[in-house]
Amino acid sequence: MTELINEFDDEQIVKGNIIKINENLTKQKFKEQKFTHIIFNAKDVLNQTPNDDERLIYEISKTLKMFLKNKNKVLVVGLGNRHISADSFGTECIKRVIATRNLFKTKREVSVVSTSVFGLTGIESADIIKSISQLIKPDVIIVLDTLCANSYETLVNNFQISNFGFSPGAGVGNFRKKVNENTLKIPTIAIGVPFVVYAKSFVETAINSVMHSSLHNKENESNIAIFNELLKKNFNNLVLTVKDVEKSIKKTSFIVSSAINLALNNFNLDEQKIILN
Repeated sequence: MTELINEFDDEQIVKGNIIKINENLTKQKFKEQKFTHIIFNAKDVLNQTPNDDERLIYEISKTLKMFLKNKNKVLVVGLGNRHISADSFGTECIKRVIATRNLFKTKREVSVVSTSVFGLTGIESADIIKSISQLIKPDVIIVLDTLCANSYETLVNNFQISNFGFSPGAGVGNFRKKVNENTLKIPTIAIGVPFVVYAKSFVETAINSVMHSSLHNKENESNIAIFNELLKKNFNNLVLTVKDVEKSIKKTSFIVSSAINLALNNFNLDEQKIILN
């Protein structure tokens, strides 16, 4: 799992306006040098209607198409550990992405692979992707992974797409080789959904909001500083996920994989159901 896009310092990213798509969905665009980051924020993905699902699938698909211009050979890669529910978003997505390479004629030639994690394979995900890319020579790589949030409010309902790539493991302090255009020498699109948050971030957000809402004075500032120091000392290595994590993974992976199939080869939901069954 990797870090959220919005964990970058404000100075690094110029934040775009929030665009309201409908009552349940907003879109925000970020720029950082030559990189583009797009975030979709849904109100309640787990309980939204099929119509809301379809709208979100369409919007993610439309954004993906923006990155896919003149790209006909695509490698889709699922990162993460399938044995850990909160880290299985990438591997679950891969189960539904339709591979079309050498099977039948479609608009784009799609190859699909799941790299697992270094702890299970003994091989860096970046090295696996690079080796496969040398064999099949894709025009673009789409990488899918779980994200680590800096606020519990973004868990599950936040869909992030960028051409910045990923740093596998960075979200939980286990830095591996970066998976991006610089390391792979191929344009790389990263798609992620946050499923974990540091316990210190969770507690800090909740308590600090209460402290800041009370009368602002020097004593209160001192209390906040002491409290934040205690958080770092006691909660630095503890991460949390949502209660319905398996259900949430299933729903979000369905949305993202459906959007990928629609963006790559214009397979609508009915066609996807027929092909995948």
